[in-house]
Amino acid sequence: MVAFACCGPILLLPPQPDLIKMKSLILAATASLLQLVNTSDESVVKIKSDNLEKVYTVLFGGPKEHDVEILLKDKRGKKLIEEQITAHGFRKMYQLSKLPNGKYTFYVSYAGRVYKQDIELKSREAVMQESIVMGVEDKQLTIDVKSYNREALNIFITNLDQDLLEAFLWEPKDNKRTKTIDLSKHEGKDVIVQVVQNGEETHLQTISVY
Repeated sequence: MVAFACCGPILLLPPQPDLIKMKSLILAATASLLQLVNTSDESVVKIKSDNLEKVYTVLFGGPKEHDVEILLKDKRGKKLIEEQITAHGFRKMYQLSKLPNGKYTFYVSYAGRVYKQDIELKSREAVMQESIVMGVEDKQLTIDVKSYNREALNIFITNLDQDLLEAFLWEPKDNKRTKTIDLSKHEGKDVIVQVVQNGEETHLQTISVY
């Protein structure tokens, strides 16, 4: 193929077959991806847990209306909750405080899909104890408290003879969930850290400050 211009002939090469093929594949892949996105019927299912109050909330939302089945079973497979809801989206709360402590499983089913989440009901004391985590690094004692624990803590530091060395009263806040205590002043000693909440001991740990 030859074209003429004022400055002389210009040779126009035909398009390369490999380049055309590559462009076609890219266009086809893009079209398939757009089709997949536009026709997706995947809904969002979540279960929010309030272990302290034993309240569990099923959240469902998606592009289409579905018949959604909610089941709660105990470890032997016995159905304790069975409910059907038809909707695009919903928020359903379940108060489980009347059930015995133990392990249970939520099942949320729709359009042949099944969402499963295991839960464990525990005593208030056990949940509160799990909400407090102690750690020591570089002679710094840290006490982390989860957001649902808002009650004051008494922290006592004693020597092995149980003589009181330090005492703190700490009330966790939303913007301060960690208490840091410098143990370097007790260097070369073994100390006992006791955490008490609501008059009950939650943690007791011996720490070597070396």
